[in-house]
Amino acid sequence: MRYIIIMCLLTMSINVSYSQMSWEQHAGFGLYKYPNSIHASMRTYSGGINFWLDSTYTEGSILTSRFMELYDGNENCVFTKNNLRLTKNQGGSTVNRVNIDQNGINGVNGGSWPTYAIDGTTDGRLRLYNGSGRLNVYAGSAGTLNRGAVYIYGESSNRALAGMYIQSNGGTAQGVLFADVKNFKVQHPDDDEKEIWFASVEGPEVGAYDRGTAQLSSGETFVPFGEAYRLMANPSSMTVQVTPHSAETYGLAVISKTSDGFYVKELKDGNGNFTFDWEVKCVRRGHEDFEVIRPVLDPLSDEVKRTQKAEGTKPKLRGIISNPSPF
Repeated sequence: MRYIIIMCLLTMSINVSYSQMSWEQHAGFGLYKYPNSIHASMRTYSGGINFWLDSTYTEGSILTSRFMELYDGNENCVFTKNNLRLTKNQGGSTVNRVNIDQNGINGVNGGSWPTYAIDGTTDGRLRLYNGSGRLNVYAGSAGTLNRGAVYIYGESSNRALAGMYIQSNGGTAQGVLFADVKNFKVQHPDDDEKEIWFASVEGPEVGAYDRGTAQLSSGETFVPFGEAYRLMANPSSMTVQVTPHSAETYGLAVISKTSDGFYVKELKDGNGNFTFDWEVKCVRRGHEDFEVIRPVLDPLSDEVKRTQKAEGTKPKLRGIISNPSPF
């Protein structure tokens, strides 16, 4: 209830006439005069409330609140005009733990390193830091682009090692996922304490493949694509491999490729009726201009980038009050 009452008081200006003030100290309440300010204090056995009034005043003038502090000797809460600061007594010193102002919210650990930051004036951003104050996770916009992004950083890396973001390709928004290795994992079917991990095949293009088994008829055949592959594959980039299931042949040739499929014929005018395996690869439609080498897409602000590149430098976050309380 005490804190609810105090929060209500914060919504009102503290307009107290200097001439009406008394410097009598009562049990649990004190009003103290300093050279250029007034300090009102209400105390209990375990803690108290401090009001620090305007630092400039004249006889009979109206005093306004400079800031207010709720404290219990160990954990304090300080209110100012534009800031709320939660502090903790650590080894005899007051350290910031949480700072809230018009720019966002910052968390600080016991070593005065940032732990998280939520800010943004035009777009929202979330930053999570490790125990040494280095960035672990960023969520917000992809660089200067007004598109969503999540980036994950290594213990000592200044660049994201994994992440996902939205990019524009010819005016079409596309989702991008990147990492050093892309995996899928499933539970081991015979051992509950193990998993099976597979890694993705990688290459310098956005490829799409299809494969299957077909059969010759008198030495030739047409292999049609399924509907999904016809819609996704660019036939101008097509490559085809075929493997005959017969040792009594000179081999097979792909004699024609179309957007609907490809034609296969047995060499040396063969007229076999055997089966064969086939695999076709194409570039996905809309991804013909995939860039293999590209500039770094860094979502960090210039200020945070500078501090991250200086090994051991604490990132300076907005909203942290560095000056200690005068109480």
